[in-house]
Amino acid sequence: MAMQFFGHSVAAAMEHYKEKGIESLKNCLPTIMFIKRINKLIDAMNSQQPSDGLKPDPLSNHNSVNIF
Repeated sequence: MAMQFFGHSVAAAMEHYKEKGIESLKNCLPTIMFIKRINKLIDAMNSQQPSDGLKPDPLSNHNSVNIF
């Protein structure tokens, strides 16, 4: 369930409706950014390919997840 909630499609939908002027989503940019960051983290942790996963070196360019 969490993987679906923090998925790219949720962030994309929130962006879409924010741009359409939905009042309840006018200040949702921090939430969109949070969802995208968690989605990247979930993708990295679930990666089947070593090239897509987290690396031991936190400064590596291959790490797409930033420190909070």
